[in-house]
Amino acid sequence: MLKGNNFLHDDDNERSERLVLLSANIDTHAVEIGVSGSLLTWAQGASDNWEDLRENALVQDGEMDEAYQHVQEKYAEAADLYAEAKGLLLAIIDRVQKNDDIRNRYGVEGEAPRTFGDLHEAIGQWKKTHDVLVAALDERVVSDTIVTNMVTLAGEMYDLMQTAITEKDEKSDAFTAKQTAFSIDTDDLRLVYHLARMTWGKDDSNLRLLGFVPASEVWTEGSGGEQPENWDDILTGFTVKEGPPGDVNVSVNLHPDADGIRIYVAEGPLGDDNQPEKPQEPVEPQVPQPYFLPISEGVRSWIWICAVKDGVEGPISGPLWVEPTL
Repeated sequence: MLKGNNFLHDDDNERSERLVLLSANIDTHAVEIGVSGSLLTWAQGASDNWEDLRENALVQDGEMDEAYQHVQEKYAEAADLYAEAKGLLLAIIDRVQKNDDIRNRYGVEGEAPRTFGDLHEAIGQWKKTHDVLVAALDERVVSDTIVTNMVTLAGEMYDLMQTAITEKDEKSDAFTAKQTAFSIDTDDLRLVYHLARMTWGKDDSNLRLLGFVPASEVWTEGSGGEQPENWDDILTGFTVKEGPPGDVNVSVNLHPDADGIRIYVAEGPLGDDNQPEKPQEPVEPQVPQPYFLPISEGVRSWIWICAVKDGVEGPISGPLWVEPTL
């Protein structure tokens, strides 16, 4: 159920609910409230477009997860064979002559490789050493079949990783497309909302038909006082400027009645689309605008923003993520 008209704060389900109503009913009310041209065209197709983007993002997310699962399965298979072959090879080496040099040439001295890249490289080194020793008629080798099987698994593992990387890029593109549509739709929703308010008034029940909430039905939350009636008028948007660490900043379109903003920042690994939890405490942004953020090098930073009035936080907008450029 829709609780208010802070479009920046919509989750995916709320945005879907709004746009279904808007697209279904805009033709009936467009002339009355003054929606025409490209804005009308957008409203008519907004729900279908959003659902297509949302579905594609979910599909791409699932395909990426499946691709990485295949990598993990192949890695486990290759790692198991490598470990068994290593035990056999060390036994052969020790029976012929205990020799650390030959172990180092194979790359089997010390711990087993723990990552995809390390295992791929280790099998390649093993194959190279094996071929040299076989040509020299050296006994300190395992069978060609074992080495061939390891090389085959390493190749399959590499191919699966390339597929997974492609799927990750496609997921990122899908989520970017959805996020871009969300931002554009937010601006257009705000315009239709204000056109409807100008025609019907802020508490007219017709607002519900277009995916909006009449003023008397807007939910208020928080402590220390009542929130302003329409938070979308208080925080109407923000822009994140990416740059090197220390030069990532946020510019906010803020109503003059607002006291300021609060910004929350959480960090995660580069390229990781798994959203972390919003921190309990905000950062202390510098003033005046733009607000420079404490974004670290080598991490992806997630940003949440809200306006503040009379000590009360408005709904949280975001998160958006940034990765500092070098």
